Amino acid sequence: MRHTTVPRSDSRPLAPVCLSVIVPAWNEAGRIQECLAQLEGCLAHLHPEIIVVDDGSTDGTPREAAAWMARHPGCDAQVVSIPHRGKGRAVYAGVHRSHGDHVAYIDADLDIPAQEIDRLLRWHEAARADVVVGSKRLLTWRELPRPLLRRAASISFSWLVGWLFHLPVRDTQTGVKLFPGPWLRRVAGHARVPGFLFDVELLAAAADDGLRIAELPVSVAMRRPASRIGIPDGLRCLLELAQVAASVRHIRRALHTLPSMPPPDRRIRWPGRRAVAGHGAPGG
Repeated sequence: MRHTTVPRSDSRPLAPVCLSVIVPAWNEAGRIQECLAQLEGCLAHLHPEIIVVDDGSTDGTPREAAAWMARHPGCDAQVVSIPHRGKGRAVYAGVHRSHGDHVAYIDADLDIPAQEIDRLLRWHEAARADVVVGSKRLLTWRELPRPLLRRAASISFSWLVGWLFHLPVRDTQTGVKLFPGPWLRRVAGHARVPGFLFDVELLAAAADDGLRIAELPVSVAMRRPASRIGIPDGLRCLLELAQVAASVRHIRRALHTLPSMPPPDRRIRWPGRRAVAGHGAPGG
């Protein structure tokens, strides 16, 4: 896979990384700097590794991200540019370059505020879960109004995914999730779904591998006027569900051939406890 990389803005030796945050971005030049500013501001106590993966943008997204990083040399951040192949490929490209004990990914469009990642981390520890999924459907009264057709399609899709893969979550597609870093890096090398159904692929593989999955309601701003997922994408996703099922079987076989690894460590090594003045133990 051909790609270009803008190195981290700080060339000093890296300390152990608690959290890697992957930001897949496709034509987000108008939002990417605000997204990075939110991530730095909300997660500064964790000193996160931030990886922006430009999915073949044509509007200068990588240039805008690199400009922000140049103005913030203390932030551990980098930009990776790959050909446009879909959100799944973008996230997996970031996973391959991550080093964190925990890896989160979040959409660049700011529909989900960056502080929700911190809430996922705290819920991961409190609920003793391996994977934490942000959900906009867990509490229906928090869900923002959407067109009836889109709501019906979302409910139908969730029912179909639940029936096919027996996942313990109601919402697989909200754009913020947290995984154990070592496990995710093992799986990323064998994943096969390039588009937005990679979320289902990962969650099905995690459930199949015995990881505990928890769901947490998150705030949703709906800043984008319309979804990028159209009717042709909805029809294509039905075909991709078969690809997801085949990929999960492939991942299962691949993991069984690799050396065994210890169960994910659900304890978080919070850098704030020892490295940042004014930050104490994680709260609720």
